[in-house]
Amino acid sequence: MITAHTMIQSAMRKMQVLGVDRSPTALEAADGLYALNAMLDLWSIERLMVYQIQQTTHSWGSGVATRTIGNGGD
Repeated sequence: MITAHTMIQSAMRKMQVLGVDRSPTALEAADGLYALNAMLDLWSIERLMVYQIQQTTHSWGSGVATRTIGNGGD
C-alpha cells in the first residue's frame, strides 16, 4: 500500500527536488504533506473525488433526540 510519504518522495523526485539516493528531510516531508492535503481538499471542494451523490429523505419521529447514520445506524 502506498503511503503519503512515498507519494511525496516520488513527486519530489519527479520534480527533481530530490536525488534518487536521497530522502526528504522532516521539514521537506511536512511541506509535502501540507501540499498533498491542500490538493486533496481542493479536489474535495470541486467534487473531483466524489463517485456518486445520493440524496435520501428520512423522517424524524417525535420524541427522538438523536439518530445515527452509516452501517448499523438507525
